[in-house]
Amino acid sequence: MSTNIQDVSFNAETTLAMGEAFDRACALLHNFGMAATVREIISKRIVEVAKNGETDPIRLYEQALKEFGLEEGQDRVAA
Repeated sequence: MSTNIQDVSFNAETTLAMGEAFDRACALLHNFGMAATVREIISKRIVEVAKNGETDPIRLYEQALKEFGLEEGQDRVAA
């Protein structure tokens, strides 16, 4: 997955949704060890999905989790 963030811009609503999804995914995956690589994978996936027009933070979050083999229902942590 190659994401060139320099070629993309998002409106305020999408940026907020992306931040919410990132924070939630990081909270869930903290048990995996929050190495910079994990955060980078999360952020790149969220950007890729948002570039395709997704603005719902839950769907952005769910798509980020798929990179780690996690599906809906496996994310039961307080967010």
